[in-house]
Amino acid sequence: MHEQGEENEAQALLKESIATSNEIGSKYNLAFSLRILCDIKFEEGDRAGAADLVEKSLALFEEIGDKYGVAYALCIRANILSAEGELDRAASLVNESLRLRTEIGDKHGQIECLQSLANVALAQNQPERAAQLAGASESLHEALNIGLSPIEQTRSARTKTAARAALSEEALAAAWSHGLAMTLEQALSYAKNIAEK
Repeated sequence: MHEQGEENEAQALLKESIATSNEIGSKYNLAFSLRILCDIKFEEGDRAGAADLVEKSLALFEEIGDKYGVAYALCIRANILSAEGELDRAASLVNESLRLRTEIGDKHGQIECLQSLANVALAQNQPERAAQLAGASESLHEALNIGLSPIEQTRSARTKTAARAALSEEALAAAWSHGLAMTLEQALSYAKNIAEK
């Protein structure tokens, strides 16, 4: 994550963007800024604030018909629900996000969904599956020459740390390596039973 000063500056800029977007009536910019602020709030542990922001962002993206924005917001909402233990709802939202992302050809978004499904797997006490999905997400980001954002790096590290606490080093290394070797199609197939719950 960024240093605290950078986080505060980012939040101040986002709040300014939200105010400006409201003033000029730019629903897309408003939805986008709310989505980013939601991610920050969630990583800070403010689930209630993040949930409020993602609902507003999702409603705006739906209103303007932005499938990419809707899919992204659904994954954020799923991450919040996973953290709250609402695993069936979380898996359902990731499944909907995957459907939209497949429909619009958003491979990067599909890869992001793998990390969301890793969160669900962790909460379901499936650390090996979580490690494989997080490893696949990391590897596929690299394969598409898309670096992990700071938030994605934090989430991936968190998954690995939680899996490490539940698995032996050998089991974790094997699961992570298995994930690193997966193609996108293999990883999505492997994740399918989580997403379809």
